[in-house]
Amino acid sequence: MSHLTRAQKIFLFFLACVAGVAILGTVYVYVKSNAENEALRTFYPDETTIDQYKGLKGETVTITDSLGEEVTVVTLWASWSPYSRDELPLIDRLSQEFTDDVSFIALNRKESKEQANRFLATMPNYEHIKFVIDSADTYYGAVGGYAMPETIVYNRKGEVSSHIRVVLTEEILREAIKAAQDE
Repeated sequence: MSHLTRAQKIFLFFLACVAGVAILGTVYVYVKSNAENEALRTFYPDETTIDQYKGLKGETVTITDSLGEEVTVVTLWASWSPYSRDELPLIDRLSQEFTDDVSFIALNRKESKEQANRFLATMPNYEHIKFVIDSADTYYGAVGGYAMPETIVYNRKGEVSSHIRVVLTEEILREAIKAAQDE
């Protein structure tokens, strides 16, 4: 390495540092996501986390009511998320396909009932989806949310079967639902 100039040595040192940081970051994300997944495998809310929400019609919706009985799909949505406009119709189509043993809950993040209703007034009527408000955003935090969109699929045992952190397609969600039904 003695034939390298000082600038070349500095550049190689910089590249080595960047590579080291990238490797450490990758390891951190891998370890953290595995720990989160293990912590979330079974959904047991307590009074400090998640369970009951208000539906858009004022009714109480308890997420755990369907857990342990049927596959449950919980999708997080908000009027400010451009993905919600595309995902809600997709979820509605699948809710009509999986009518017998799958429950669909669309949980609004941090918006008022009025704001959520204004947004939904611009959309078709989705009869097979339970719309609820999480004004405190507790569910998102409890499931380790860090991006939008996020959809969680629970199997019949109430365990997290899939935590989808990408823009949904019908194929992705259909496969996640079928996998949860098979567990």
